[in-house]
Amino acid sequence: MKIQYKKKRLRYELYFGLAWAFLGFLSLLSTDELRWIDYGYLLISLLYVGRYIYESRNQYLVIEAEKIYKKSLFSKAMDLSKIESISSVAGNYILKTEGREMKIEVGLIDESSLLELNRILSQLDLEPGKSIFA
Repeated sequence: MKIQYKKKRLRYELYFGLAWAFLGFLSLLSTDELRWIDYGYLLISLLYVGRYIYESRNQYLVIEAEKIYKKSLFSKAMDLSKIESISSVAGNYILKTEGREMKIEVGLIDESSLLELNRILSQLDLEPGKSIFA
């Protein structure tokens, strides 16, 4: 199951990438002498568009085979059965195991996906007082 990013967030990534590309092409066409900064605009554009493509394909979280994966440049994985506590700090979820911690930014998650995530996390068998879903 994929926990998806908000569509608005993904669109902003694409819009920023296109805006930087527009600035890059505009600066390349408007000057006779090319500077390194002119290519910097295009590089930033590629980074935004690349991030948009990566995030739209991989989404924010993946839950499968009793594991939760946080997809990013440096992905994290955690066994759902080993989670000892779930807390909420500043509106974000923090999942803790014996020696690891995973922060889930709730503001990035689509509403329907957030309901699914809450359902899955509330079904975990945690001690009383160790979950925000009790």
